[in-house]
Amino acid sequence: MSIYRVCRQCGRQVSGRVDKKFCDDHCRSNYNNRLRSNTASEIRTVNSILRHNRRVLNSFVMEEGESYTLRSNLDDKGFNFNFFTQAHVADDGSTFLLCYDFAYRPIDEIRVKVLRWKSELSEAF
Repeated sequence: MSIYRVCRQCGRQVSGRVDKKFCDDHCRSNYNNRLRSNTASEIRTVNSILRHNRRVLNSFVMEEGESYTLRSNLDDKGFNFNFFTQAHVADDGSTFLLCYDFAYRPIDEIRVKVLRWKSELSEAF
């Protein structure tokens, strides 16, 4: 007795292994790409914002590894304060917001401290 199975992508008859779901690799690939397209698009958007934020922070860091700038300067370059990769609370209670290997901390309503972040892990090596 044979069971009639159809491809999940194109609807053609599937032959071969009993657990086979697609007629060929092309249909399998298209099906999976279609499933992931919405999630992948959202991830690309967030990664794009984070990369842009990193470039903006990099443009403000001096050779000494840190600098101070106005919040409006970051705004002018399109920095998005809602996106960062992690937050770090320092020993003094201040919070640094990180964007990959750069960090920033609001000093007050106008000024922001920007620095290249050196994690404890990188200092150990």
